[in-house]
This record gives sequence, C-alpha cells and structure tokens, in this order.
Amino acid sequence: MKSIQYTLVIYEPGSIDVPAAKYESSSPFAAISEGDYLHPFPTPDETSGWPELGPQKYLQATEVHHTLYDPMDAEQITYMVEVYTKLHEV
Repeated sequence: MKSIQYTLVIYEPGSIDVPAAKYESSSPFAAISEGDYLHPFPTPDETSGWPELGPQKYLQATEVHHTLYDPMDAEQITYMVEVYTKLHEV
C-alpha cells in the first residue's frame, strides 16, 4: 500500500503561481473552504510584494483546489490543496 503525503500551498493575494507558504505533512490538514481567513506562519517580509501580515491583516481564501497525484511508478501518493487568496483587513 502506498503512503500519502499531504501538501498545502497558500498563494500570495491575487497570485495563481507565487506561494506565500507551503506545508507538507504525513497526516491531513484541517479543511479550508472559500471565504476562510488564513494567517500563514512565518509571514513574508515587506520585500515579498505584499504587506506583512499583522494582527489586523489576514488572507482570505477565494478558491480552494484539490489535486491527487498517484504516479504508477511511485511509492507515494500526493494529495495537494492549493488555496488562492486576497488580502483582508479587519
């Protein structure tokens, strides 16, 4: 039986290809849905193209995509969740 690797990628606000954070685990992450607020850690610095998150700033999920990779010749299945975001100020 193949093992499963879980990958969570949170993209920078408005981006479809620039990750703000990426996490990998051997156990599933909690469910994330469109509209959820996120505060990835560690947060990017001012040079990353978007303001540093603080207590009054969060990322809000605008889309969540789930992908399952099961290569025939690999010993591992990858379950990837990609979260697209916008900046939200409280």
